[in-house]
Amino acid sequence: MNKKHEIVVLVPHFNNPDGLLKSLLSINNFDDKVFALVVDDGSNNKKINKLDIQEKCKVHIDFLMLEENQGIEYALNTGLTHILNEYKNVKYIARLDCDDINLENRLKLQYDFLERNRDISFIGSSVRFVDTNNKHLFNLKLPASNKEIKKKMYFNAMFIHPSIFFRKEILKTTGLYPTNKKSAEDYAFFFNVIQHFKVANIQKALVECVMNPNGISGKKRKEQVLSRISIIKQYFYFGYYPIIGLIRNTMLLAVPQNLSNKIKALLKP
Repeated sequence: MNKKHEIVVLVPHFNNPDGLLKSLLSINNFDDKVFALVVDDGSNNKKINKLDIQEKCKVHIDFLMLEENQGIEYALNTGLTHILNEYKNVKYIARLDCDDINLENRLKLQYDFLERNRDISFIGSSVRFVDTNNKHLFNLKLPASNKEIKKKMYFNAMFIHPSIFFRKEILKTTGLYPTNKKSAEDYAFFFNVIQHFKVANIQKALVECVMNPNGISGKKRKEQVLSRISIIKQYFYFGYYPIIGLIRNTMLLAVPQNLSNKIKALLKP
């Protein structure tokens, strides 16, 4: 990196070098402002070829290689700690996951948005979802305003994790990702952020995400829902949104996974 770099894209990796390269190739630099930080979470059978990746990509990439697999929340926290300690000129942190890609000048649009709106500290965007064969499934449009996001967070996460973009300085207040909310560390982090800062979503699909049945939501569904219920209780108050959100997530816990999408549609915020 150099002194002009203001944006770091934090990308955790575990045993998916092809997906990592796909994601890194979608990171477009502008005005020499962007670089990437890859945190390898102890990959074993599918290791990163750092030299090959750097030669193919348009942006500078730093790598942190963890000795053993600890989980995504630990990989993310290692990356955030490194950013805070080592990248003094960085103003903004963006997220991206392996296999997911940036669309349509995503980083420039989010950078320009926060440069114009100094009262907002944390943003996401609408997201395009595809299956593992790259077939378009649907676009997800999330609430735009701080007020709507804060209310509806009790129903579900109002940010898609790979689409977030935020001011580095907020970490001095929020701290890192909670490590006691297994499979829902992002949801817990978002809730923490909205307690302290004004947030928003850009109403345009800026990231394409792969919906993988072998992802956390599929393989660790019960653990994730239990963690979400715990988070809702932590921030609970007697009102419509917390009550319905708690009911909704409890119902998701109680029914088979093949019925959960119908419940989500029925109780859609």
